[in-house]
Amino acid sequence: GEPVYHAVGCGRCEGTGYAGEFDIQEVLSCDGGFTRLLRENVDAWTLRHYAASRGMVSLKETARARVRAGLTSPGEVFAQGIA
Repeated sequence: GEPVYHAVGCGRCEGTGYAGEFDIQEVLSCDGGFTRLLRENVDAWTLRHYAASRGMVSLKETARARVRAGLTSPGEVFAQGIA
């Protein structure tokens, strides 16, 4: 499998293993189809499926990509309540 990175502290990062910050976010574009679904009062699964089919990347998927890239650790993602 892919390597999993873990934070290792130093003097520069004050022992945290991290330098700087970045957002892990999920961005949803509300197009006409999404608005129609909202008006139809569909369930959350249907809304999420529609959004994903239009290219939305979930918060968890974004966090996993940041872990794979070595920008954060699984522990930090878990600590932030994203996992």
